[in-house]
Amino acid sequence: MAHAPNKNTPNKSLMKILHSTEEFQLSRSRTKQRDAHAILQRAAHEPDLASQARSARNIVVIGGVPTHWSPPLYAGGPCYISTMADGNQRFILLDSDPLNVAVYDGRGDLWLGRVLTCLPELILAILPKHAFQPLGNEATASAPQLHALRRLLNLPADHALPKLHTAVVSRIIDRVALANILPPLVTDLRSWIEASVDEHAA
Repeated sequence: MAHAPNKNTPNKSLMKILHSTEEFQLSRSRTKQRDAHAILQRAAHEPDLASQARSARNIVVIGGVPTHWSPPLYAGGPCYISTMADGNQRFILLDSDPLNVAVYDGRGDLWLGRVLTCLPELILAILPKHAFQPLGNEATASAPQLHALRRLLNLPADHALPKLHTAVVSRIIDRVALANILPPLVTDLRSWIEASVDEHAA
């Protein structure tokens, strides 16, 4: 005998499913995790540490001199060099089209734009010594670096990692640690360049 449907049972055929027309956007924290994992995956497919080292640096010839920079951390970003100066963190940002280099010193929420220049001789005088030296091909990541890497990427302590060059791990850590610092500096850099062009045009 057929039974009448229970009026209290929801009719799933009436469920409405809509599709968003807006582009899906990851939050900044999710974006940096995605990009950091992508860097790790690319490094895992490199055949050796020397190949990893090459992928972790961009060589830019300035005034006839090869200089070594960290590649952009995100699409549209500049190459950069991170170092310390007088107890502050220093970022040297390179906008290569055309050549402009800016220096920012600071920490936390307070940063000072020190200089913006396109003069090769001044840029070379600004750069730290390690900017003129290629990476050692066999510089394997240290245990503390790998510990920090697992923590930042939420990987278990026993998660197996490929053999990684120290520069690759530094780059992954930068992608997470600098996610809230570099974008505002880059925005300021682009505005600074525009203001400088307008000033010279006046």
